[in-house]
Amino acid sequence: MRHFLNRSIHSATAMACALLTGGLLVTAMAPASADDQIEQRIYQPDYGNKIKQSVYQDKNFAQYKQKAMQKLQSMGYSVDEIEADDYRQKWILQADVEKNDTDYEIRLSYPSLDILTIEED
Repeated sequence: MRHFLNRSIHSATAMACALLTGGLLVTAMAPASADDQIEQRIYQPDYGNKIKQSVYQDKNFAQYKQKAMQKLQSMGYSVDEIEADDYRQKWILQADVEKNDTDYEIRLSYPSLDILTIEED
């Protein structure tokens, strides 16, 4: 039981440090016995929100959003919504669209507007 509590306290301390620093923190726990393996925990902050905020703050965002809408409409899609998002920690536009009575989610790179994925929704 003591072994479990020591590991839990160590984990909670590491998580609190990661949250306070806002950076990448890697910790290794010392084994309590020879049979235990070293356990590594990696804590990373949520970069997605920072990426989305950066896209919305881009002075050309409205222009690229309009171009994305025109591109998708020229491909035969009816565009319901386009919003900034992140994909693999990169700026993208995510579009909810419809074509032939089927809903799709399309990811476009930002600002080049290349199609990254088309998924049935």
